Amino acid sequence: MNRKKKVYKRDYKMSQYQTNIQTPLYYAESAGFIAGRDPMGIQNSSVVIYAGLLPGITNLTERIRFYGFYCWLLDQYDGLEEEKLSYKHQYNFIRRAELAIAFFMYDKDPDFVAIPGKSFAGDFIKHLKNKGTIKLRSGADKGQFLLDDKGERRSYWKYSSGALGQYYAGALNALSLVKVKEKYYLLQPKGKKLAEAFAESIDAKNKSTLLSIIREGELRYSDLSNLKLFDISNINVSSSEWKLYIDILFNRGNFSKPTHQRRDTLLHYLKVCDTSFSKGNWLLGEYFFQNRKEVSYKNNSASLGWHIYYTQELIHYAIEHIFNGMLLLMKKDMFEVKGFVRQQTDKFSKSLLKRGVNPNDKLEALFDLTNDLYNHSPLNIKRELDEMAKDHKFGMVYCLSLMVIVNTYRSIKNKVKVFEDYLFKNNLDGRRGNILQMHTYLNRNAEKSIRLFFESFLFKILNDHQIVACNKIGNGEAQVHKFLIEHNHLIQIDHISPRMTNPRLGSVKSILEDLKLLDKQSQTPTEEAHFLLNKYLPN
Repeated sequence: MNRKKKVYKRDYKMSQYQTNIQTPLYYAESAGFIAGRDPMGIQNSSVVIYAGLLPGITNLTERIRFYGFYCWLLDQYDGLEEEKLSYKHQYNFIRRAELAIAFFMYDKDPDFVAIPGKSFAGDFIKHLKNKGTIKLRSGADKGQFLLDDKGERRSYWKYSSGALGQYYAGALNALSLVKVKEKYYLLQPKGKKLAEAFAESIDAKNKSTLLSIIREGELRYSDLSNLKLFDISNINVSSSEWKLYIDILFNRGNFSKPTHQRRDTLLHYLKVCDTSFSKGNWLLGEYFFQNRKEVSYKNNSASLGWHIYYTQELIHYAIEHIFNGMLLLMKKDMFEVKGFVRQQTDKFSKSLLKRGVNPNDKLEALFDLTNDLYNHSPLNIKRELDEMAKDHKFGMVYCLSLMVIVNTYRSIKNKVKVFEDYLFKNNLDGRRGNILQMHTYLNRNAEKSIRLFFESFLFKILNDHQIVACNKIGNGEAQVHKFLIEHNHLIQIDHISPRMTNPRLGSVKSILEDLKLLDKQSQTPTEEAHFLLNKYLPN
């Protein structure tokens, strides 16, 4: 008996090619391009130097009194009688305290900066004044929110453990004040001592008011008048709290190198402020670069560290100017790689001739310390370089960039061995972009003509960026490439203006002001500062 074969119908759909949808060609789809911060991968060699010169101070820890406040706050948390269910409970305790202080500081002085949560407090202070109260827990606790005037959900801080975790914890740990264990922030003995000194500056009324605000999660406008002693901007000179900050920052402790470098850096900053030298974010680097007689080339000194830091920064800055110039020109057309590099080399050579330098001379001629033709201040050249970059005079940008590099190198050529010893002793000699690598590179190419050297230097810059960008991609991360090479042609993605690193001296300035060691108006050392200078840096 014949049976009909049962046919099962399946809903097959034929794949269709659609011209309006871009399909990734590879299994790993790019997450797109981002700006990035260090396109040549060389800035970290400078960052690690100033990190060693200023341990316990970062660009985000501008207010020294937060060091004492957080130690006191953690000490209060440890003394709570209620059950501590999880580290999240501690985090919300911290977050509520931070937001309460932000409201107080904004109400006292809206222009006082570097207060975590201040922007949020500014947006809700009107509500607090009009209603008389605000649900602090809604704005502070992780996962909670307040509605602003536009109806948008707002929380004062994104990071789970607040500004303590995101900004200050690393510094407190570096100073052996606080440690992290199983996600809890715990006081160390040194931190306990600071907590007690901070507590001496706060009366019972102010303490109970803040702790009540934290516990209830409610802030009344009338409470702010009872938080005056928590003023982050006011540290009483000669109080136990003030003396302990001085001891932590200026004493050598166990005579370890990092502490010694921090103390000397702070003292050098005060000393330079007592001169007519122009102030700025790179104060110590510029000062010791220009005043080499003031540099101690022995004993791993802080002055030597700042000299090396700024030397590297100038060279990095010039390299980034060359790279940025190429990126801006790439945008104009699609260039074949070798042809593009030769075009830029021609621009460079013509500009070099205008400066009275023959591009066919050997590179080593630029290192001749006795030749006044090539002897110019790198800082003067840098200022001219910035002006040429604004006008997009790229040939001159290339020329002046090389002059910054060569003249910076010339200025320290006889000190390379000292620089090498400093970097080696601090385990910094292997960092990409350090001065030793530039020393080796320049001398290895010394016999080349200046023109041929610059051409090879352009290829090196392009190749180095590709290597650095590929290394930064990681697993599924966005790309930081500023250009791509397709079929031997350059395709510009973006450009990035040259920038120097920020060596934490802005925080140093704020800390010294808050400690009444640097006068805010005159920017000169106070009587207390002169006492420290005479004690640690006698003439």
